[in-house]
Amino acid sequence: MRQLEPHIERLANASYPLGLQWFPAAPLLRRFVCHYWLLRRADNGRCQHELLHPENGSGIVFHLGGRLVIDGESWQETVVYTGSHTRTLPLEMSGEVQAFGVRFKPGGAAALSGAVVELKNQYALLSELGCGGVSALHQQLAEASSAQEMVVRVESWLLRHLRSDYELASPVMEALGFMADARGMVGIESVAEQLSLGRRSLERMFRNSLGITPKECTNAYRIGEARHLLMSSTESGADIANQLGYSDQAHFIRQFRQVVGLTPSQYRQRDRCQPSGESESGAVFRRPTTIALARLIRSHNEVSTTADT
Repeated sequence: MRQLEPHIERLANASYPLGLQWFPAAPLLRRFVCHYWLLRRADNGRCQHELLHPENGSGIVFHLGGRLVIDGESWQETVVYTGSHTRTLPLEMSGEVQAFGVRFKPGGAAALSGAVVELKNQYALLSELGCGGVSALHQQLAEASSAQEMVVRVESWLLRHLRSDYELASPVMEALGFMADARGMVGIESVAEQLSLGRRSLERMFRNSLGITPKECTNAYRIGEARHLLMSSTESGADIANQLGYSDQAHFIRQFRQVVGLTPSQYRQRDRCQPSGESESGAVFRRPTTIALARLIRSHNEVSTTADT
């Protein structure tokens, strides 16, 4: 299975270092957490533009300073849970930016709050999801003297708040393995058949556990492989389309643009600075209203209570 690629990828000129570090999760947390990241960017007087690609997971962002804009939404020194997203999002940074993040494995964040499953292509303040100690943790990270201290602080908080008894449904785990190993080039019917399930049953399990459909998962893996080939090889778009099983190059271009917001050739040549807001994928990452979020959490809790009785 391919090692997970960084979910923040360079879009600006090479003269603007991203200053991104990655840290593995502790063994006790590895079934929930993929990795942690720390972003530090010095103020060079210019905006920097990046891409955040869908990876079938979700995350927490601790914004610690500077101007950070994701899909046109400005974040100011807060702690945000970002749900699974199905399209690439533009990120813009300016000033002296610092942020720390937790990247969950698919379904891993459900151990924090079951309501997060419903936040596909949306985000919410972490404190609104019923998680305690968020403000204190944010302050501790702002005052931390090293990246290692940040990781320790966050992992201590996660160990207190993640449900240790939470397990992702076994068929979903197996299905994700099939999809990743096949680089997304596998039909949903085929995956369901290998698991002795019907397609609708598998789709229901994915929606309940991950908040996204099996098709959206395979698409993310497939487009991820396309991005990898575009950046690491000189193969033509037609050859990549054929290698990844697309019916023709036009189909590949259409699918790639729907997810990334750029054509494959534009993506390959993206060393030129791309102004924020020009992504053709459109603004898809939304914050639910406080009332809608409260209803979502209440509804999820009622379903959970009914299931337990």
